[in-house]
Order: sequence, then C-alpha cells, then structure tokens
Amino acid sequence: MAPLLKAGGRRAWDDSSVDSSKPVIGGLVAAADAINAQFKGRLRPLIFLREDIFETLSINDANKLREDCGALLHWSKNSLSAMILRRVNFFGSQKRIQPVLDLDAMFDKSEMRQRARPFNYILRRTMMRPRDLIAILSRTVEAMREKMEDPFAEETPNFEKLECDSVYAAEPGYSEWLRQELLDEWGVQQPIIRKLFQAIQSNGSTNITKEKLLENLRPIEPSVMETSIVTYLKFLFDNSIIGFKLGASTEWRFKCFYPSQGFVEADEYRIHDGLVRALNLIEPRA
Repeated sequence: MAPLLKAGGRRAWDDSSVDSSKPVIGGLVAAADAINAQFKGRLRPLIFLREDIFETLSINDANKLREDCGALLHWSKNSLSAMILRRVNFFGSQKRIQPVLDLDAMFDKSEMRQRARPFNYILRRTMMRPRDLIAILSRTVEAMREKMEDPFAEETPNFEKLECDSVYAAEPGYSEWLRQELLDEWGVQQPIIRKLFQAIQSNGSTNITKEKLLENLRPIEPSVMETSIVTYLKFLFDNSIIGFKLGASTEWRFKCFYPSQGFVEADEYRIHDGLVRALNLIEPRA
C-alpha cells in the first residue's frame, strides 16, 4: 500500500470540490491500506497523491502510513538530464545527427554568469520538474528563431548550438510563466500567495528577512499577525519560492533541490532564481 507522494497536477482541487474530495481520497487511502493487510502484500494498491493534498486528509495513523508505506517521488539532476538527452537524441536521430552525450556540449559557451555551466545555470532556474526545463529551453529556441527572422538584422545568424545569450533573453518570459504556475497551483487553497508575491516584489531584493516580509505585507494585508509570518515562510519554503543557508554553508538550500530538507528559521532568505525576473528583484551588493 502506499500513499506514494508525488509532485504532480491538481485537477479539480478547487473551492467547489475540495471539501467533498477529501473524504473520498481519505477513504481511498484507507481502503488501499485494508486491502494490503487483507492480502498480506500479495495485492498492493498504489496511490499517487500530491504531498500537500495528503497532509490535508483526515486519516488514522497518517504519519505512520507516510513513513512505513510512502515514498516521495521527485526528479534528480541525472534523471532530468537523461530525459532531455533522450528527447534530443530521438529527434536528432531522425535527421541523422550524432547522439549528444553531454547537455553542456549543446551550448555555444562552456560557462555562463557566475561561471556556471549552462545546464547548471538553467537547472537552478527550475524547480526540478521536466515542464520547467522544457519551458525555458523552448523559450530559448524561440529567442534564437526571432534573431534569425529579425527584419532589421544586417546578417542572419547561423546557429550550430544553443546560444547562451538566448537563454538570458528567454529568462523574463520563463520567469513570468513560473510565477503564474505557482499562482495557478496555490491561488485557491492559499490565496495569500498573491499578497506574499507582492510583498516580496515590494522588497525589491533577491534576499529578504522575516521582518522585511512582515513590513511589506502589512500595507496589503493589515490583519497579518507577526506569529503568522513563520507559517508563511514555511509555506514559501515548502514550495521552493524561498531558500536559506544552513550554518556556515555558502549554498542556498531550496526544497526542490534538497527534498529532505525541513524548514529552519534563518536570519535571511533568498528568492528562487527562476522568480527573480518576474518579481523584478535585484541582488544586494556584498
């Protein structure tokens, strides 16, 4: 049996159906558990649920089910890389193009800003989901096509590889797409997300403190309590909108990159790189 916890779509999980859906899904989990016990593991129903949906269900021994029978399904750098390479090489084989073995070899430069390798640069702007990678790569290709069709260009560029400059050009549109994805995902269950984005945008910096978030949130949500801010920060972290550093580490830890990382109160938080352009944020000077 399992509530196998999977990050996926949320169809019909809205105001009109959420209350009626919870007991049905809870009953499904309970039935799967009963069948597993009855058949002593010979028949094992598998249930795929978003982790946040599982957490809202009223189920006996929910925590025990999660630990004993559940698994969090998520993508890794290697699995995402393999997925993109498989797609690229499938279509490349139709045009008799030699297989690509390294994603970084697909780009015209070996390094991008902050000396990041191209695939790492792009991956940091995703939330480790295939649709994120496809969205930013598709916009990169579209930016290259626009350069080729520029009616005012004196020369038509000839691209042999993906252009890193076009990745930069694709970022604003992709960033807005990622922001809208999060709004679509949480706008019904957690409508506060819109005001949280407004507060982050008002801050104007890629880094934000608990105090600054409260200060920027109060003008648009006067009823906000100081005690609610930690709850909001945890919500933002659980959805990889913000990350934090641990101890003397120089690496910002986001849930999407470190799935087992729990929320920790910190002196400062950082907004996910994929949202920086959409929220018009600037990195603070050292």
